[in-house]
Amino acid sequence: MRLLLFIFFIFITSCLLTDLYAQSADSLTLETDLQQGNILEQAAEQAGESFHPEEWQDHMEQLQDAPVNMNNINTEDLLRIPFLNEIQALNLQTYVTQYGPLASIYELQLIEGFNQEFIEQIEPYISFGFQSIQRFTLRTLLKHAKANINIGYHRQIEKQAAYNYKVDSLNTEIPSSAYLGSPDALLLKFTVNHRDRLRYGFVAQKDAGETMLHDTINHRRGFDFYSGYVYLKDVSKWKHLVLGDYHLQLGQGLTLWTGFSMGNSTTVLPSVKRGNMVSPSGSSSEAQYLRGLAAVRSFNRVTSLFFISYGRRDASLEDADSLSEQTAISSILESGYHRTVSELKSRRTIREFVTGAHAYYRSNRWKLGCTIYHQQYNRDITLNTNDELLKTSIQRGNNFGGIDWRYTYKRLTVYGESSLQFKAGNSHLAGLSFSPDPSCSFSAIFRHYGLNYNNPYSAAFGVNSENSNERGLYLGFMSSVLRKSSLTLSVDYCRFPWLKYRVDAPSDRIEYRAQLSSPIGRNATSIIRYSFVSSFVNSVTATDEPMHHLVENSRHSMQFQLDIKVFPWLRLNNKVYMVISGQDISASKGYFISQDVFITPLNGRWNLSARYAMFEVESTDSRIYVYENSFPSAFSIPSISGNGCRSYLMFRMKANKSIELGFRYSISLFPGLNQTGEGSTSSEGNHRSELLLNLRLKLYY
Repeated sequence: MRLLLFIFFIFITSCLLTDLYAQSADSLTLETDLQQGNILEQAAEQAGESFHPEEWQDHMEQLQDAPVNMNNINTEDLLRIPFLNEIQALNLQTYVTQYGPLASIYELQLIEGFNQEFIEQIEPYISFGFQSIQRFTLRTLLKHAKANINIGYHRQIEKQAAYNYKVDSLNTEIPSSAYLGSPDALLLKFTVNHRDRLRYGFVAQKDAGETMLHDTINHRRGFDFYSGYVYLKDVSKWKHLVLGDYHLQLGQGLTLWTGFSMGNSTTVLPSVKRGNMVSPSGSSSEAQYLRGLAAVRSFNRVTSLFFISYGRRDASLEDADSLSEQTAISSILESGYHRTVSELKSRRTIREFVTGAHAYYRSNRWKLGCTIYHQQYNRDITLNTNDELLKTSIQRGNNFGGIDWRYTYKRLTVYGESSLQFKAGNSHLAGLSFSPDPSCSFSAIFRHYGLNYNNPYSAAFGVNSENSNERGLYLGFMSSVLRKSSLTLSVDYCRFPWLKYRVDAPSDRIEYRAQLSSPIGRNATSIIRYSFVSSFVNSVTATDEPMHHLVENSRHSMQFQLDIKVFPWLRLNNKVYMVISGQDISASKGYFISQDVFITPLNGRWNLSARYAMFEVESTDSRIYVYENSFPSAFSIPSISGNGCRSYLMFRMKANKSIELGFRYSISLFPGLNQTGEGSTSSEGNHRSELLLNLRLKLYY
């Protein structure tokens, strides 16, 4: 009854406001955070607990600090915008060549493929000033700089069980689940940008539960994680130079790709994968980055990259054998947490060396690239498995080579990549994107990932966490024919020829997705999204057989969003999510319904956002990932499960042009429970609340 009344209230309120202000309000402007939220929710649903959006956040922050000049007809620079595809970039270049530089954002509407919704989506990341690349001199660059200092604080208010212990002179034993540090999470981020030609910065971070001032196990002081870089761009023939922590994003991601990578999504139709080739890493993510030197040099139509990396990684170690005193790697850890004794003992226990080169040739229609690199750990790797295929692909030292290609003819783009792990396996990917008309486009991706191909730096299109043991075909279609409405349809079928986690036999998987985005009047937009996934998992029935028999496991997911711009300073957003997941007999259900309010005065000095949500999720199989507004330094995509309600209030204020203050408080209530969480993360009471504080300084000189 409570749920029905809440749904009825939201529906009636939304309809009344839509009718009341349809004639007087301006056309709806979809906020960028909502667009990113839709993308990141689907990425989190696919990746699960291994999802780390910090690299996406870092890239988008860099774009905001150094917007892409839309009058620059350099394709590589234009494609730094994640939402821009090759056809749109080609249409933009043709328009600028024929009619001259764009004068303002309103002129983009004259270009095919740039509708109002898309223009509003990319507005924070573009500029229109026509400036030629000046001769590089430090004296000129140092006169114009933007410095950003971000300080973040995060804490769960309720005390968790992991902190309920005391250490004194008589008690030297610490429980294995005990957190040694305080529950405060701290972040310090500093960046300086000189006209996007020279950038440098560093990040210092401490997660909740980690020690800050003194670590008696590793004998260290200060923050738990440090990262820094110095980056130069367009210095003579050198296109990129970076010293410190950086990312490499090459080809279609099959041979070498670090940082954030998107898979199948109804929000963005997959096409040619494109990265920054080389970019500094300014995020707080403690995994999937390289540390060392990378340089990119241009020779007419050929561009070459040379890189070297040497750093430490977290890993669990065990004795290689009973007769040897040496230790070997049993698992490589990427969580970045160093809160307990065991986590601290695994901190930076191994060394990794990576070096290689990449080169590509570009013509008007062709782009052909080649990558080769060597990756090695300083210890052997042991696996507790009888799978000989897996043993041959996971080695102490690995050599990889790959060829990627792309061909564009008018509105057709075909592309692909083949990658080889020497003395192990290989993987291949091919795809096409075709837009017969600016209002519609097609996409197809075929992949064949080998059984014994194991690449820790592979992030190509696929459903597995690694690009191995997978064969599949993806088909997608997008159309915007009907009154600015956008319809996206896709199907993805894949086959797993060998065993995988929780699946003790070859299996297959099929996924259907659909999304309809449509305006309602002049001030509202609705989004309806549906997905169906059918796969196979081991039966939960207890048996003494060495292999479980497989049963079908399906997941139906329906999402509805309604975004309304009531006044220029007031916007409402409604969300309804419903999920049915599991086997037919034991399927679990879940729903999530929320009402968001965004208030931004016309002077833009402050803004307020709030949410009240109700949910009932029966199990973790039907959990729901929902994006929440937060600060630029702290993404929030909680996994919703259980029965209760959740709300948050976030306030941001600009004290002046240089100082921005932020406050965020969130709370989840679970009626009928005396304890929330499990194990070391449990806390007494039926509620769990969090506090975030943020200070951002923007300095110009």
